[in-house]
Amino acid sequence: MIVSLAVGALACGLPSFGGSQVDGGTGSEAGPQVSPTEASPTAVSVDTPVPSSASGDCANMYFPVIQGATWTYEVTGGSSDTAQYTDTISELTGDGFILTSEFDEVTRTQRWSCKSDGLVALDFGGASATLAVADLQAVFDTTEVSGITLPRDLAAGDTWSQSFKLEGNQTLPGDQTAEVKGSVDYGSTAVEIESVTVPAGTFEALRVESTTKMDITIKLSGFAVPTTIEGTVVRWYAPDIGYVRSVETSNVLGAEVEVTIELTGYQIP
Repeated sequence: MIVSLAVGALACGLPSFGGSQVDGGTGSEAGPQVSPTEASPTAVSVDTPVPSSASGDCANMYFPVIQGATWTYEVTGGSSDTAQYTDTISELTGDGFILTSEFDEVTRTQRWSCKSDGLVALDFGGASATLAVADLQAVFDTTEVSGITLPRDLAAGDTWSQSFKLEGNQTLPGDQTAEVKGSVDYGSTAVEIESVTVPAGTFEALRVESTTKMDITIKLSGFAVPTTIEGTVVRWYAPDIGYVRSVETSNVLGAEVEVTIELTGYQIP
């Protein structure tokens, strides 16, 4: 049961434009709710209201930070059936923005900060991320974050990293609650520009390869059970569009789990 939880967390937690898979459960309902957009190979303009565009440190060619911009994704693989979710930049703040991710029954928000060297996700998978596997549910809060999620001036050959410290609890049978602490580390490399075809269209996109490592310890009644999950993530980012495809792979005790996420539609004002 503990291993299953960790696999789900690794697959859903990567801080990438809300690209987070949820296996059931419930989440926080912060931020406006947004209906998924229809698949479209080109950006669609919105007449009113006119959203604000990011400038300065928030400007990033591989993530257009524009209030009201939406991206809809399809998720396949893993332990769940095919699912969809929609990411929306719901608010621009003085030094960052809020990304809202809406699934069928879950709405989550994720805080981002804009730094001189790039964009930084401040929450692992979303504020108070809820992960559910079978009859178990774990809720994590991000207590510490370091590094960069997406560099500002990104080119083939660049490398960067990001780390999260997590704390939370896991529900267990018999109304028991276990303390959960851990860390997640990402190391990324920009590789090359490739042509990528997804339901939303064909894009010339930058391929980014990342290694992932999650160390989780569950404590209950004086016992501590540590679990380490390692994996890889390949993501493709199209200029002025954002993240269009990813393939995430984790291996636990010889069992491989693969999750693919593809862009099906988007609206960028």
